[in-house]
Amino acid sequence: MYKGSKSRLLVRISREELEDFCLSLDSICKKNRETKLFLQEILGLAAERHGFFWQRDAALRIDVLPSEGGGCFLIFTQESPAKTGTSAEKTTQQLIAFPNTNAFLDCLNAYLKTASSETKGADFWYRRAQRFYALLPAQQEALLPLFSEYGSVHRLTAEACARFREEAEYLSVFGE
Repeated sequence: MYKGSKSRLLVRISREELEDFCLSLDSICKKNRETKLFLQEILGLAAERHGFFWQRDAALRIDVLPSEGGGCFLIFTQESPAKTGTSAEKTTQQLIAFPNTNAFLDCLNAYLKTASSETKGADFWYRRAQRFYALLPAQQEALLPLFSEYGSVHRLTAEACARFREEAEYLSVFGE
């Protein structure tokens, strides 16, 4: 894995690594669950190891180039928000909507296993109309790859965040 710049990342993937995710060079280019999980894993490692954070308001282009031995090179290129026609200033938080209670509990469990002591008390968790949500502030975007494995991600403006907090019930999962 090599971070070429703030907006570009190059990753060499072996055939064995593709097979670990039940992928091949042909199937990695298709939209499927295995590819999504694989790319989330790579982006999580890129954020953790190299500080490569995908800004969700920017387009992310992924080029797949074959390499020797059945592997490939992935080139991640992040377009600037100005090029995609969205405004980073207006979008402040990510809302993760969990499809069911089990997905919410699985995400909470995974979060508790990986969270640092400083973030374990964060007020992410909400319930509205019998559905569960996590509301991630901008400074917690590193958690997005983990959370998005369990629910769908939606960007919210500051106004939408305020409305959501008014309508939703805050869940104190730490007894606070």
